[in-house]
Amino acid sequence: MIIHVKKFAFVCHPVADIAGAREFHEGRLALKLGTQIEFAPGRHPRNATA
Repeated sequence: MIIHVKKFAFVCHPVADIAGAREFHEGRLALKLGTQIEFAPGRHPRNATA
């Protein structure tokens, strides 16, 4: 049995390369941007210093 997904409620995952991630998800997967949140703009949370 094949299930066809029509909509996602939300997807959230951290990325280091925001531009690359957006290009992949919007271009290749044809997903639309809903909300983009940067907790530490320009820095990856694991590499951020206090």
